[in-house]
Amino acid sequence: MLTKGLKTTLKRDKFDRVISDIVRVRANMTCQRCGIVDSEGQIKFKSNVMDCSHFYGRGNSLVCRYDIDLLSCLCKKCHNYVETRPLEHTQYMAKLVGEDFLEIKKEQHHKPTKMTKADKKDMYSYYCGLLKDLIEQRKNGNTFYIETVSYF
Repeated sequence: MLTKGLKTTLKRDKFDRVISDIVRVRANMTCQRCGIVDSEGQIKFKSNVMDCSHFYGRGNSLVCRYDIDLLSCLCKKCHNYVETRPLEHTQYMAKLVGEDFLEIKKEQHHKPTKMTKADKKDMYSYYCGLLKDLIEQRKNGNTFYIETVSYF
């Protein structure tokens, strides 16, 4: 964990990076809560304006953290807003993915699950391929939100 002044910055690994890129590219660098667009990010396929928001944080199993069904692209203002309001974050996710689906995912992720090195390697390979496909779709002119299938 790195510290900058009073704010704590978590160290990201290659898994965090590929998943974050997937979430932001599939949403076309558009905040899924307020609709603000990072047009520079759309060109570069990278953004300093948009965050990948995790419904489950680092305290949960990696399976929860890396399930892209429960991740959304949010501008920094919206990310901070939902991050500090758990009830509203839950309501936002239920609206985004549906209450029934969210309940299924909650049950799935409350079971303790360990990932082996082989599992993580397979997941990373899958997500790298997915990111490559998303970027190709963007380059071919797809400007809409692109539905994805989670590894889990």
